[in-house]
Amino acid sequence: MGIRHLARQRAIQLLYALEFSAPQEAREDVERRFLAADKLHRRGWGPFARTLARQTWEHREALDAAIRPTLRRWTLERLPVLDRICLRLALCELAYFPDI
Repeated sequence: MGIRHLARQRAIQLLYALEFSAPQEAREDVERRFLAADKLHRRGWGPFARTLARQTWEHREALDAAIRPTLRRWTLERLPVLDRICLRLALCELAYFPDI
């Protein structure tokens, strides 16, 4: 498994945790707890995973606005959480990572 593949997995896991965290809780606090919860989470957690998770989370409103018009007979809120996260992450990589 490539390092970017593993980094994407870790970013998705953190984004999933962020979806269910308290609205007032800082992303950094959730990330700290995520990494402390299991030593396995630290494997693959490097600059790419951190930046990907951060960019996806910070730009989620803009990413959602780009995704909404493409949905047919679905609303973004009705999509399963994991599907919504994967769509955001993929679009984020295309929009904010020039080397992708």
